[in-house]
Amino acid sequence: LVLAEVSDRVVQIDGVGDARAIWLEVPRFASKTRVHNTGLLILGVYAPQVGHPTEDRRRFWKQRCAEYGKLRSRPRYAGWEVLVAGDFNVHFGYLCEANRRYERALDREVLGMIRESSGFGCVVGNPQGQRTHTSGTVIDIAAASCHINVQVVLGTAAGLSSDHGRLDITVQGGVQAS
Repeated sequence: LVLAEVSDRVVQIDGVGDARAIWLEVPRFASKTRVHNTGLLILGVYAPQVGHPTEDRRRFWKQRCAEYGKLRSRPRYAGWEVLVAGDFNVHFGYLCEANRRYERALDREVLGMIRESSGFGCVVGNPQGQRTHTSGTVIDIAAASCHINVQVVLGTAAGLSSDHGRLDITVQGGVQAS
């Protein structure tokens, strides 16, 4: 999930997450605009797919927002930036034409959770039109706090048997993940 150069500083956070979501911390990192004296919270997700009950999918994202709120309330994580990445299994319509066809109310609700300060307060880093799935859609997504500059590039999944592309995510000047 993270580049070897920072892997010795990455710690899994206990008491949050589940089989589909993992929270990690990276203390003190640098971004393009500044050296952060705090750190970076990383949430890796494999959200329930279309076909699961809508309420289960909604509950997954609400639980992640609640966990983030719980973490932000801890003095250790006050002011930390956040990166949310993985298989979101949602279709944000503005990312590509295929997503516009599949987008539903829940997808727009999840986008609100990602963007709004009452949720994660993040900006989606995926370039528009860069499909991440063999269906021609964008469901593998990286979103980060608006104070950090994140670059997302679709890498090759060489040697992997998957219908998903690999996201190469770089926090400018700092953490790198695949």
